[in-house]
Amino acid sequence: MRRIAAAPWKGAHFLTYVSKTVGAKGLDSLPVDASLKDDGGGEVRLSGELEGADVVVMIAAAGGAWDGAAVIGNACLVRGIMTTGLIVASGGERAQVARGVAALRPYAAMLVVSTGEKYIPEMLTALRA
Repeated sequence: MRRIAAAPWKGAHFLTYVSKTVGAKGLDSLPVDASLKDDGGGEVRLSGELEGADVVVMIAAAGGAWDGAAVIGNACLVRGIMTTGLIVASGGERAQVARGVAALRPYAAMLVVSTGEKYIPEMLTALRA
């Protein structure tokens, strides 16, 4: 991912989910905020990163932790932000891919399962990242 993040993009931010945090004011019943890390290891809040965003692409490896999908997906849903999911299934077994699809499907307007990382830049370019 670091190689992909280092490419010249049109304002795309590459962040890693850390944990959910207390919900935003007025939305206390939903875990709609999260702590994220940027490429340099700095911590940012999901709510701040979503300000002005019109699309969020969640990229995950098959077999990864899926708990962030619901938090990020809910945060985008309540803000009306389109979400796209990409699962990289390079060698992942079907059960792991199925868990990823189940985690991302409720939130993603488009969900793609790819057999390798090389598809990611093409997808991000198509989304004008």
